Amino acid sequence: MTVRNTITWTSLMNGYSLNNSDTEAVFSIACNMHRSGEDFSGHTCTVILQACRSPRDQILGEQVHSLVIKSGFEENVFVGTSLLSMYLRSGSLASAENVFKNLDDKDIQCLNSMILGYGKEGDGHKSFQLFCDLLNYGLEPSDYTFTNVISSCGGKIGAREGKQLHGLAVKHGVVNEISVGNALVTLYGKYGLVEEAEKMFTGMIEKNLVTWTALLSVYVKNSEGEKAISEFLEMLHLGIFFDTNCLATLIDCCSECRNLKLGIQIHGFVTKLGYFSDLFVGTALIDLYAKCGNLSYAKLVFSSISVQNAAGFNAILAGYMKIDEDEGKKDEHMVLFHQARLSGVEPDFVTFSRLIGLSAEQASLLKGMALHGYSIKVGLENEIIVGNALILGECFTQWYAMIWFHGIH
Repeated sequence: MTVRNTITWTSLMNGYSLNNSDTEAVFSIACNMHRSGEDFSGHTCTVILQACRSPRDQILGEQVHSLVIKSGFEENVFVGTSLLSMYLRSGSLASAENVFKNLDDKDIQCLNSMILGYGKEGDGHKSFQLFCDLLNYGLEPSDYTFTNVISSCGGKIGAREGKQLHGLAVKHGVVNEISVGNALVTLYGKYGLVEEAEKMFTGMIEKNLVTWTALLSVYVKNSEGEKAISEFLEMLHLGIFFDTNCLATLIDCCSECRNLKLGIQIHGFVTKLGYFSDLFVGTALIDLYAKCGNLSYAKLVFSSISVQNAAGFNAILAGYMKIDEDEGKKDEHMVLFHQARLSGVEPDFVTFSRLIGLSAEQASLLKGMALHGYSIKVGLENEIIVGNALILGECFTQWYAMIWFHGIH
């Protein structure tokens, strides 16, 4: 093109952004546009902000924010909402709040974004309060709004407020939307209201795999493993397709019931579907075998997972803590720990707590002190659960335990 203007530059950036190109490509075009002397419009800023998809892009987003202020686009609701979303994607809730407070015209989209942002930070109370503000503004909440606020508030506000959200979903005619129904099933499960979750599930006109998985999770969280297994059999009868999330939940059900026989059958099902190396499914299988005392299978699954993590390793350690020394656990947990470290597994505070606990059971002061030193090296020495393990260790002297106790912050 011999003649380029703001619209053509912005359209080019938008094309790259819509095709999920690297943010750097959009930024490069923006720099060339700036060098050419073309002015940035509010839409140009919006397109660049939408291309900032991860925390590492926040610096670019902040530069655009400065340009927005300089150009007087702050009050543009589309630019403001894009700024808000950019900061939330970057995990900078405080910056998002500042943008939100400075917006004179708050539409449903920016309110939805903030409700979701508070939910991701685990602040259900603020999500609920913002939803109430939304109603007071006279705005009409969508099914997306209800899904966000219900998901954000689950277990964070009282059951009474949770039921109020259900009632409002009915009042605003969105309760039959599948995403809202799924969120309500999960909500009741978090409050331990299994019967209410079942009623919600049964009353849903349309169900999908997420709906079934939500009900299975309710049963697992509320120690109703047998009911979960019954639902699994119903799903098989209906020919419902299983994904990795659903299968991991089903395996958790078997762990809850200590039903190793069914767990092995689901393991075979997992292998048949090609999900054997999935991280979440693998971790659930490790937990199942460890809880049922089959550590050889637990270790086999752990070694076969494509990306090993601390959760799977911790599950094996929990299994070691349940068997007797004469069954062969004396040094295996330390050998496994070294193997896991060589594989790139980063231990967490649960890992150290269990390793120290196992060393204490074996009256191995040297192992315990070595683990203590390693926990300091990786910055976990002040975790209270690690400190408790050191203090309660049977092999540790009163002097050593007292020093550690006074060192916990």
